Amino acid sequence: MKTHSLAHDREWVRRLLAAGLPYVGVLGPHARTESILREIGRSTPADTGRVFGPVGLDLGADGPRQVALSIVAELLAFTAGREPRHLAERKEAIHAGAS
Repeated sequence: MKTHSLAHDREWVRRLLAAGLPYVGVLGPHARTESILREIGRSTPADTGRVFGPVGLDLGADGPRQVALSIVAELLAFTAGREPRHLAERKEAIHAGAS
């Protein structure tokens, strides 16, 4: 989420965290996310464990479509409880029941 208004973004993050959402993604640099969290009484993204800023995986994204894909990839990993990594590094079967 990013509205280009720090005040609006701060209020959105506050409300989303208060609602108990397990994942809150914030566009923009680390410093912006940390500032928002400090201003709402949270010190860092690590303290909440639910705030990801900047949101998305480091895929070398360039442009809005690729940034969107990096965010979707991060959401998929988060909801699956997985640490993102290359499939080539995986020793076990990729799909359940496969050999």
